[in-house]
Amino acid sequence: MELERSKLLKNQVQIVINLIQDRKRNNEHSFYDTLLNRLYKIYELLKEERLRNENINGAMRAYLDTNLVKSYSDPLVIELDKLEMLLK
Repeated sequence: MELERSKLLKNQVQIVINLIQDRKRNNEHSFYDTLLNRLYKIYELLKEERLRNENINGAMRAYLDTNLVKSYSDPLVIELDKLEMLLK
C-alpha cells in the first residue's frame, strides 16, 4: 500500500510541477518559484523513499491570496488541492 501511495504522490507532484512551469512561462511570480522549490524537494524525497512529514499546508490558501487565480476551476487550483490532501 505504501508503494502505491508513493507512486500516487510522485505523479501528483509531477502534475503540479508541470502546471506551475507552464504558468511561469507566461507570468513570473515569486509564489511559483517558492512552490516549485518546495515541490522539487518533496519529489526528490519521494524518489529516495525518504518522505516523512513533508507537507505544503497553506499552499492553496497562499495561491488563492495572489492575483494569479482566475477561477476555482483553474487546473492548478484543482491539482494543488489534491496534492495538499494527499500529503496530509
